Parts: sequence; structure tokens; C-alpha cells
Amino acid sequence: MSSNYISGFIPDTLGNLRNLEILNLEVNNLASSGMSFLSSLTNCRGLQVSFDGNPLISGELPVSIGNLSGSLEELYVSACNVKGSIPAENGNLSRLILIEIGDNELTGIIPFTIGRLKDLQTSLSSIQ
Repeated sequence: MSSNYISGFIPDTLGNLRNLEILNLEVNNLASSGMSFLSSLTNCRGLQVSFDGNPLISGELPVSIGNLSGSLEELYVSACNVKGSIPAENGNLSRLILIEIGDNELTGIIPFTIGRLKDLQTSLSSIQ
């Protein structure tokens, strides 16, 4: 569903799609209240999530992202007006291979817990 004119809120019920593997919502006008939809994805496995280029998402990366440790393999969150720091809980994402969070308004330090991500191949471009 990428590169369309889809607008509205990303539903928090996406986790009901237990066989969901790829969620590509890039380049739309979608919004989310505190990226709460991420928490609903804990029951999915082998998950690739991309919501790059949705400037209405904004907010901070939720601490609850660490609950996706058994499922999240790829996360693309570039150009979404994400603010704040990178949660230390990202270090719990043991299956994470790729994380792209550039072109946002992130501040602070890269948490040392990122060092626990043994399978990580690409990460953290364009952090200010």
C-alpha cells in the first residue's frame, strides 16, 4: 500500500493479522497516536515494517518496541518526524536485521544496548 494518497490513522489492530510478514505503508499521509500500532504486532513473526515518508506519524519511538523481540526483522521509519531519543529497548530486538530511522528529529546518544543486536546488518543512518 505504499506511495498512494492513503490518509487516516494506522489501526492498533494490525496485530490481529497473525500471519502478517510485510507491512509497507511508505509515502502516504498516515498518522498514529504515539506509534501505538507497533505494540499490536507482537504476535506476528518474521515481520518487516515500513512506514517511511509519513510525516503525520510523528511522536517518539515507543519503549514498547522492545516487545517485538521475537518478530521484528526490518523497521523503516525514515522521514516521519520522529522526535526524542532511541529507546534502549531497541536492544531487545534480537531478530532485527535492518533499522532505518534517518531524516527524523532524533536526539541524544545511540544506546549501548544496540550492541546486543548480533544479526544487525544496516542501521541508524542520518542521526543528528
